[in-house]
Amino acid sequence: SVVVAPLANDDDPVGLGLTIVSVGQPGHGAVIITSGAQTVTYTPDPAYSGVDWFTYIAQDGNGSQNEAVVAVIVGGQGQTGEAPQIGLVDNQNGSTLPFTDHGFQNVIQLPAGSYTGTMGPKDIFFLVYTVIMTPTGDVNQPPHALRFGNIVFDLSAFFNYNLLPGYRFPTPITLDLTYDPALLGGLSEATLELFYWDGAAWSSDG
Repeated sequence: SVVVAPLANDDDPVGLGLTIVSVGQPGHGAVIITSGAQTVTYTPDPAYSGVDWFTYIAQDGNGSQNEAVVAVIVGGQGQTGEAPQIGLVDNQNGSTLPFTDHGFQNVIQLPAGSYTGTMGPKDIFFLVYTVIMTPTGDVNQPPHALRFGNIVFDLSAFFNYNLLPGYRFPTPITLDLTYDPALLGGLSEATLELFYWDGAAWSSDG
């Protein structure tokens, strides 16, 4: 189970505080409102991994209510022991999303308009960062017989609760890696290259 705070990024123009008055049930688990009506507890089904979602209704101090959606990423039991990290994208203004890993930090900068589809006021576009995973599921097979520099991660794009497989951003995004040189295991920094899995092979283009 995990405690989720849906109200953390909700606006409260009245200034009297928000409360959660009801929740919808997800397709792959259960949600209950916790004491104080500020958070909820989500419990996934035992064998489920992937994206789940549920709705909730928030109420302000004047009694006005609004519904919103929460997306939850459920990691597989045998992956890494690390919880996936989620970064919400401000599609109108762009976003800078920091993700942390063992011994390094990855900061991803996305320009405005990174999602090209239609977004309503309750829609969300977000990235999920998973530590030490590749789309092949095998970190022992690096690209072109090169060596991994011990900086391996999966970055996936989601719209609401839907994975966008192989999503291509309309304009380039920037990845800034800050790392401890000891992670390289003797590799020269001058030899470092950034590759991604395009669904069929490792690529450094695009």
